[in-house]
Amino acid sequence: MIHDKDRVDALRNRINAQLELIDALKAKIVKGELEALDVARNQTLDIDVLFLRDLDRNERTAVEEARWLGMGEHMLGIWVPYLKKTEAQFKTFGDKGIQVVGG
Repeated sequence: MIHDKDRVDALRNRINAQLELIDALKAKIVKGELEALDVARNQTLDIDVLFLRDLDRNERTAVEEARWLGMGEHMLGIWVPYLKKTEAQFKTFGDKGIQVVGG
């Protein structure tokens, strides 16, 4: 049973927004590959699988759920600085047709 549905929905929305940003950044690359974006995408997907879906499978108290969601939120935030920096760098170089050298 999920106790804090609003917090779960907010985390799921942030996960989806981060996945969209990662996909948008990857779509701007026309040559090469930025492997960190693949890692960011996989780890973002893991948050949904490991934290949110697990809430449906395992009973937790409200306190345990809050701690569990806090860990998921923390993990999601790990990639935020890198993604913002990458987005700014891409804009510096024209924001599309990005060529990655040494990714």
